Amino acid sequence: MTASGTEPGDFVDLDMDAMTVDRRIRLLGMIRDRVGALEAQFGQPLSVVSAGEEVELHDDAGLRFTASLSSDGRLVLTDERLGDRL
Repeated sequence: MTASGTEPGDFVDLDMDAMTVDRRIRLLGMIRDRVGALEAQFGQPLSVVSAGEEVELHDDAGLRFTASLSSDGRLVLTDERLGDRL
């Protein structure tokens, strides 16, 4: 975050690209730290796929989960097959 001027009341410029990259790096790190536990829980290997803005977990049959971060920084997995496990 940088100030756009030097006068009191000047606006602050937010670098949204940097914030998005930081959030994505945090998300990928959290997923990689927990993928082993998720594989054990679901009994199948999962691969991490970074697709544009999305981070996805795929199994042998394709897309299984979409990963995101909640507003307070917690990992949220959305079951894309509408299973009853999450």
